[in-house]
Amino acid sequence: MEPPIRKIGDIDPQGLQICDLILSPTSGRLVIGVFTQGVIKIWAAGLPQPVAVINKRGVEIDSVTMDWREELLIFLTSDGCIYLYDLNENSELHSMDLSATLAQVGYSAQNPPQTKPKISLHPFAPILAVVMEDVVAWIDLTKCVCVEAISLPGNAAKSDNLKTSTYFSPDGRFFCVVRAEIAQIMDVASGRFLALPIRCTSCVGSVSFHPSELIVAIGTAKGSIEFWSLEAALPQQLGVYSPTKTSTDSSVNCLEWSASGKHALAFSGDSFKVISWSGSSATLSNEISGISTMLGLKNTASEAISSIRLTSSEFIVVASTQPLALAAVDLQHPSLSTVSEPAAQIVAPSQPPSTTNGPPPP
Repeated sequence: MEPPIRKIGDIDPQGLQICDLILSPTSGRLVIGVFTQGVIKIWAAGLPQPVAVINKRGVEIDSVTMDWREELLIFLTSDGCIYLYDLNENSELHSMDLSATLAQVGYSAQNPPQTKPKISLHPFAPILAVVMEDVVAWIDLTKCVCVEAISLPGNAAKSDNLKTSTYFSPDGRFFCVVRAEIAQIMDVASGRFLALPIRCTSCVGSVSFHPSELIVAIGTAKGSIEFWSLEAALPQQLGVYSPTKTSTDSSVNCLEWSASGKHALAFSGDSFKVISWSGSSATLSNEISGISTMLGLKNTASEAISSIRLTSSEFIVVASTQPLALAAVDLQHPSLSTVSEPAAQIVAPSQPPSTTNGPPPP
């Protein structure tokens, strides 16, 4: 019997130094490689050669995101420009020099922020969130203007060279900014952060919003996964999965919910884990060890794997940076049979974001 995880293709960096490897947000069929010297390469899963190459000489690529239809690639360069790239036509669609606008909220190519800016695109509205130092700037892509800049509250604003990660919930209702052990959650409609941040027991490695409920799963540097409810004004911890004392697990750097929302799927240490979630407790259902050997990785799975995507209820696509490669986890495999359940329904919020307190509606 074939193992449940297998390599499906290698990626040739062609002598360039990789900065990040990102899978497209919905299908996982496109792979975006961000390299030094302002180079972005885009591959279709299974094809050895890139389908598109973007070269912005003289600048670095600070951050990349993609729309959920997988038709538009957006990236921010170190000189304060935002580019929109049409993936269907393989051509640059539009560019915006936002250096003057971004300078108002602390972004400057001459005096760059300690923490690289991070961009995320709202799943249903043409709104780009740009997180820089201690602010979140909302960019209206239809008007090419910054419609609002919101200060990050409390300790989340103190970057000290810490990596910033950002996440939208699938329905676009929540926006999450992560630094160190703090996850700051914003209600997008009101444009306000929740009264208190989520402070985890160790640095946050990854975040995944539940596909249909107001729950967020957070993987930490010590291998635990915390489950938090976002139904009230204050986040409430519902449960925690903690590895055993004899475990050698490391940071949960990649985390996804299953399509049904009944399992959290995570790479931790050199293992792929399926964590069953009951609504109040989290337990280990399945585990595949020795991932680095199976995929020929240079380091453990959690160190080498940069991105995972649940492409359907059947497969997870995995992107690795050490070496550059793609792999697939077969969730229908007999050893992972507990994951085979109907998908949860993901819908847009019934109330679109406010035009006064938050980003404009779609």
